[in-house]
Amino acid sequence: MIKLGVIVLSNPNLGGTYQYTLSTLEALRHLREFEVTIYGDRANRDLVQLGYPIRQFVETRSSQLLYLAAYKARVRLSDPFADEDVLFAPIYSIAALHSTRPFAFTLHDVQEYHHPEYFSWPQRVWRYQLQSALSGRAVRIVCEATHVREDIIRIFKVPRDNVDIIVAPPLARLRAPMAPSDLEKSFLLGEMLASFFGFSFGVCAGGFTTLSNEST
Repeated sequence: MIKLGVIVLSNPNLGGTYQYTLSTLEALRHLREFEVTIYGDRANRDLVQLGYPIRQFVETRSSQLLYLAAYKARVRLSDPFADEDVLFAPIYSIAALHSTRPFAFTLHDVQEYHHPEYFSWPQRVWRYQLQSALSGRAVRIVCEATHVREDIIRIFKVPRDNVDIIVAPPLARLRAPMAPSDLEKSFLLGEMLASFFGFSFGVCAGGFTTLSNEST
């Protein structure tokens, strides 16, 4: 069984990305290949109710600045996810840049390029530095729309095959009961997450065998 660390930095105040995060965690229930551990806020009742083990983890803005600056300077900081085999961040995690584990993350939009008037100059600089570093390091990038995929490929020079469009199924508490199309989305999301790490894990008769990861 593959140990999958899901890094949860979104919270109820962030709206859509939070619902997406919870939907993703629900979808992962359909994959028996993964042993999921959440890295997030243990006080979050929504996360507790999902039933996964939770390791307390937060990224403050100051810690994010440190993680990013150290990464740019090629200084490796301690890996908070060393116990996992692979990582997935439904929004992002700058700490993942310092992990030796392969990771995927979701980039929801790059609105600062289309509507710069709504972003200050420091915000635009920060978002670019964050997104470009993660895009260059991740084994796969997830998005939810074709135009976002094209933006990621164009702006961050990411190979087309490394960006996948996956629309998360509706959150369970917002629908009743699960429609066949929603169940299909759950399986699709889970299966595609599993396939991402096929580039970093070799399948053999005995299961998954870790291959060397030489990303820096």
